Amino acid sequence: MSTRHFRTSLTVAAVLAAFAACSGGENSSSSSSSTSSSSGAASGSSSSSSTGGSSSGQASSSGSGSGSSGSSGSVDQARLERYRRELPQMGWLEAPQPDPASQSSGGQPLVGAPAEYPEHAKPIVQGINGSVRFIIETLKAITDQQPTVYNSETLEFVWGPHENEDSAAPANDKWMVYAKDEGTGADFRYTWAILRGIGNDTATYAPVIWGGANPDADESNDEYGSGVILWDFEANFAWEEEHNPGHGDLDRGRYITLYARGPDEQDATKVNTFVVAAFRNFIPRDNPTAQAADLDYLYGHVQATDHGFSFVDFNITGDIHTPATDGGTPSTLQETLGLRLAFFNNGIGRGEARLTGGDVEAEGWTAGEGVECWGDNVERLYFELNAQGGDAGTVQVAKEGELTDCHDVFEQSLDALNIPSLADVPAEMMAALDAVATNGIPQE
Repeated sequence: MSTRHFRTSLTVAAVLAAFAACSGGENSSSSSSSTSSSSGAASGSSSSSSTGGSSSGQASSSGSGSGSSGSSGSVDQARLERYRRELPQMGWLEAPQPDPASQSSGGQPLVGAPAEYPEHAKPIVQGINGSVRFIIETLKAITDQQPTVYNSETLEFVWGPHENEDSAAPANDKWMVYAKDEGTGADFRYTWAILRGIGNDTATYAPVIWGGANPDADESNDEYGSGVILWDFEANFAWEEEHNPGHGDLDRGRYITLYARGPDEQDATKVNTFVVAAFRNFIPRDNPTAQAADLDYLYGHVQATDHGFSFVDFNITGDIHTPATDGGTPSTLQETLGLRLAFFNNGIGRGEARLTGGDVEAEGWTAGEGVECWGDNVERLYFELNAQGGDAGTVQVAKEGELTDCHDVFEQSLDALNIPSLADVPAEMMAALDAVATNGIPQE
């Protein structure tokens, strides 16, 4: 058994960056698209996002809007503005991005160098932010336009169908968006979707991206509320297979996120934001031979009057740790990496990492565990990496600085500090996320 590989096992930026590929990452043109043309925006979502629908019930719901068309003069503008305010906003969902300076490629980072775990988390944060931003900006660009159809009986607005100008699929490839008031008894008061279809029979359209939103309890604050977003790459793959079998490589898997923002129940001067997300069986289009990977993600932010506190926790399962093979066939066993971080005022903080399963167990260990803390400039103050559970028990792989060098409370573990983690998310919520991310929206 050897500990020499644990150092690089927890340096997984290349693996984590695969998740950013679904949106092209924070700096991609797709994730920052904000075109004012509703046709261009939806074309970008259906061809470059390569998503597709899985719920014929949702498509039929949107199709009902065709029963009551009207010009812009007949649209209930007050209701439309209310719908627009209930669409998800980046301020509700976006985690602050840890952005330490890039580490040098040579040697092991030392105390005073940029902290390592925030750097590892950066592709995940960028990937989640980029995916959500692309959806939100696409949706906003479309719904800022005057709707094509308004149904006063079903309280539904429809934009489209419009030609998908960027699509390589056959003629009559079209897109459509709907937003609907489901009533006070529904799981989500407002629902919306971006759909793909052929021709003008909207009953046959399938949602490419779907979402739901609940306003603040008394609907007095548009900045508060909760909701869900599903990006279904698998359904789009099925759509392309049926209508455009000559398509190129596509993203695979599904992505779902639940979000909530509102005042703290114990202290109304604090505002809490929580985002829980999951990728399942994800394979990026730019690496179609990669093993499918899973990701669970939790982000939270507490904003008080004079300070803010953020935390991120994610588990990723994939081929993360590959031992040296001396020319043999590399292992493809899958490991699970857990990485938790906490930041005070987006500065000082602590990170904890744990790698288990796959080649870690094959080498005779139960886990590789690391702890790191950093200062105001996200510069390392302390780092320790251990291999756990081998014949020798715990073996120290690396250590820099002392735990007492950590700033203030971050000498303590994140558990001791009661920082929320994925383990604190209700089991039924995670089960629901897993079911939808694995199987899509249940068919009616």
